[in-house]
Amino acid sequence: MSVTQEQLMAYADGELAGVEKALVEAELTSNAEARATVDRHRALRAKLSGAFAPVLEEPVPQRLVEAARAAAKAPAPNVVDFAAARERKLGWTRREWGAMAACLMVGVLFGGVALRKPDPMMVASNGGLVANGALERALDTQLASDAGKAVRIGLTFRGQGGESCRTYSYENGGVSGMACREDDTWRVQMAVASAPRAPSQFRTASVETPPALLALVEEKIAGETLDAAQEKAARDGGWR
Repeated sequence: MSVTQEQLMAYADGELAGVEKALVEAELTSNAEARATVDRHRALRAKLSGAFAPVLEEPVPQRLVEAARAAAKAPAPNVVDFAAARERKLGWTRREWGAMAACLMVGVLFGGVALRKPDPMMVASNGGLVANGALERALDTQLASDAGKAVRIGLTFRGQGGESCRTYSYENGGVSGMACREDDTWRVQMAVASAPRAPSQFRTASVETPPALLALVEEKIAGETLDAAQEKAARDGGWR
């Protein structure tokens, strides 16, 4: 294959133009595997976006809007231009981008509101984060069809090692991510903060679903996502 997996994913997301787009399209005309990769990524994006669509249509809590406005007015001496950094290191893998997003989220969680809550959504364990409180309960018991909850479950699937993995969106905290079952806990693979917006600003699921989360799901998944019956059976079986 003369194009990379990252280029195929970017093409599926409509992010390529010019010569690079033409090269990918030329590859697709003669490479069935490449076409299958593009189709698989588009289908995965559609499923994940659809799972989070009801959450993303909700207005952002006013306290988050006010916090974002206050942060915008505060001095920021150590700002990193991630767009420039990406240009300098275009060879980063999906795993590296995912790790960066997870690290960014750790900073948000442990520097802000989540730690001050008596029931934090995540706690540190063995050099990483595990689900706690409402997030842990949601991952343990909720189905994707359950509505009106503080945490909404998106996709459920088996990872490459056979473990159960689930995506989620934490409404009040503006957080979405993925966790996988490890022994009797849910180890957080990624947690990404959603960008605060004014209540009247329109958002669509396809825009707001973090690309790093889509990439991590695609890298981690073995086979297809579980349907409703399979998801319920996995839950009732204790995610074994």
